[in-house]
Amino acid sequence: RLSPYEVPGLENATVDSEVLVFSALLIVATVALVAVAPALQFASADVATALRDAARGSTESRRGVGLRRLHVVAQITLAVVLLVGAGLMARSFLNLLDADFGFEPKNVLTFNLSLPDERYPSHQAKRLFYRDLIGRIESLPDVIAAGGINPRPFLHGQIGNDWTFYVEGQTPEAREQNPRANGMVVTTNYFRAMNIQLLRGRTFTEPDDERAKPVVVISESLAQQAWPGQNPVGRRLCCGWAEPGRNRPWLTVIGVVENARYRDVYAPRLDLYTHFLQDWSYLPSFLVRTRSDPLLQVGGIRAQVHALDPELSVDAITTMEAVMSRVLAPWRFNMVAFVLFAVVALGLAALGLFGLLAYSVRQRTREIGIRMTLGATSNGIRNLVVKQAMGMIFVGSVIGFAGGIALTRILASLLYGASATHVTTYIAVTAILVFAALLATYFPARQAAQVDPAVSLRHE
Repeated sequence: RLSPYEVPGLENATVDSEVLVFSALLIVATVALVAVAPALQFASADVATALRDAARGSTESRRGVGLRRLHVVAQITLAVVLLVGAGLMARSFLNLLDADFGFEPKNVLTFNLSLPDERYPSHQAKRLFYRDLIGRIESLPDVIAAGGINPRPFLHGQIGNDWTFYVEGQTPEAREQNPRANGMVVTTNYFRAMNIQLLRGRTFTEPDDERAKPVVVISESLAQQAWPGQNPVGRRLCCGWAEPGRNRPWLTVIGVVENARYRDVYAPRLDLYTHFLQDWSYLPSFLVRTRSDPLLQVGGIRAQVHALDPELSVDAITTMEAVMSRVLAPWRFNMVAFVLFAVVALGLAALGLFGLLAYSVRQRTREIGIRMTLGATSNGIRNLVVKQAMGMIFVGSVIGFAGGIALTRILASLLYGASATHVTTYIAVTAILVFAALLATYFPARQAAQVDPAVSLRHE
């Protein structure tokens, strides 16, 4: 449920007999592999050395202790790498949730509507239907504004209408250097329905029809690209490679609106809006802004459509919030996956640290008894265990942070507003590690501090 829909074949991935058999074989292979090191260690053990160590109260060689500590350090390192990745992915996702997309998706209903050419053969017929439908929808209670657009934001991901444009006064050579603009055809109240702010001039009105002079509304980014440091209102441009004034008319800029992200999550493109009464008559998508839950208006909208044409059907009904949730699904999925893996890795590292410390305290019972006999306090013994744990935490953290920075280079395309050296992430990871370490060392340190010297020496 959390995975993005773009992952191919994901709907066919299920937990079946093949998955269970593979998992069982993987577990058996892992256990066998892990058992190799202890088996080799026992096979190569020297009897005299083992008896001599036992006489001193130690049944484990320094090599064995070192391997065990190295194992825990490796667990901590991997946990830190995943924690850094999880922190950066979470930061990226939160940044995207707070990002300004240039429009407000809350309380906006969107749906598709297709007009068959056999019943609406002319541009005028389609435009009259759209105008009547929008008027009827805006008359519904709780509706603030309604508009149509071709194409709708994120309708096909990053696919949209790439329009070339030619600024009046540009030479043909300069025109070839212009970047492509994201072209859209909209209705009169589209900007109000999407709550896109007007920065200069005005937006479209009903008199901006095919009998009036051709007009256009552009985004702030396009205004800065075409007329840097100037007021673009009243200036003219032409869309397409056709010769201006012949095959394509000059479009007069009547307004500048804020940048909006229609196809790209990371950054806005150059947006160029034309009026449906002057351009294409095909509007596949509509957006309706309401004062409350937009889904409550579905019945009323269907009724208005059927009142105009009973044979039409309203399709792809959803909210813009749902659309944006689907757009952000890859970042959400990556965040959840990293968090889950990081939690598991951190749990395993804490468990390994706890096991090592508990085993170490048990092996050093005689040593601890001698220390306490010679005057060591309970706090001193407790600090001895904690110091041992913090040493491994420090080494694993340093290596893990370096690995985390390297990981971010791989994840660079998935990060938004979060750098590889995001200080807050590393502080949070450090706090989590310290907490996990203190939790893992609490019981072994407590056990070491409660050792009775007389009992431990007598036992030895």
